[in-house]
Amino acid sequence: VAWTAAVRIQGESRSTAYPLALYFLGVVSVGRIGCFLNGCCFGLPTETAFAFAYPVDTLAHQTHQLAGWIGEDAGQALAVHPVQLYEAAFLVVLSVALVVIRRWTRDDLATALCVLAAYLAFRGGVDPLRGMVNTESSLTAVGPLTGFQWMMCFAAIFAVAAGVWRARRHVSAGP
Repeated sequence: VAWTAAVRIQGESRSTAYPLALYFLGVVSVGRIGCFLNGCCFGLPTETAFAFAYPVDTLAHQTHQLAGWIGEDAGQALAVHPVQLYEAAFLVVLSVALVVIRRWTRDDLATALCVLAAYLAFRGGVDPLRGMVNTESSLTAVGPLTGFQWMMCFAAIFAVAAGVWRARRHVSAGP
């Protein structure tokens, strides 16, 4: 609220949605790198080229021991999808896309809503690769998707619809 007021007082006519969207994408990207370094939010075991094996005394190692996937004497966890890095990379690409798209659009809020929709869709899409599940909704299957994936899907559809509605309203209002 204070940021919005300060921008309005300074006479900035564009929405604060653009800087807030960039800030969100940057903060979450850095946070995901922190998750990777901390060893939380890891993915499922895999043999892909991008796989990463966490050392002893990490959450992944402990989780794999508790699941019975590795023995007590295992020197590392199973190699897992580094979903935190997948997400961080996607957010960097999305940030670049936001900057590029802003050059040819006149409605920052509509653009930010569509970027949010892309992020929500990505989060729902990458959820099946997660090995560390923090929410009950990620475990509960509702048809072909989990509860979390349905939530991300509906939120993404809502964000796209709001962005399209906003863009159309903005275009019909004229410059």
